[in-house]
Amino acid sequence: MLLTLQPEFLLPLIQQEYNETTLNQTHAVKVHDNGTGNLNSHATITGSLTDVNEATGISNQSFSIAENSANGTTIGTVVASDPYAGQSRTFSILAGNITGAFTINASTGVLTLPILLH
Repeated sequence: MLLTLQPEFLLPLIQQEYNETTLNQTHAVKVHDNGTGNLNSHATITGSLTDVNEATGISNQSFSIAENSANGTTIGTVVASDPYAGQSRTFSILAGNITGAFTINASTGVLTLPILLH
């Protein structure tokens, strides 16, 4: 015997706002056969939708600065987004800064020039 859940069972789980928490919906289900006596049984089925933390988003960005700019000059601010309001982001330079010519503020994403570029 095969029990198939129809889309209308799962649709309320997807459509309902769940405030970034686990959502459970419980439904009574009846299954019956087509044999003699048309026997049936009942059960409670619970569908769960659990929130997961999606990754922070960042795109390639370009900045430029004039040569002979003063130490501490702000070059720009790296823009990133997070789908969850209130979560903090931490910025860091991973590669390409061999000479230490640039710094990034870990909490704001502001790029600065800590040394004079000639």
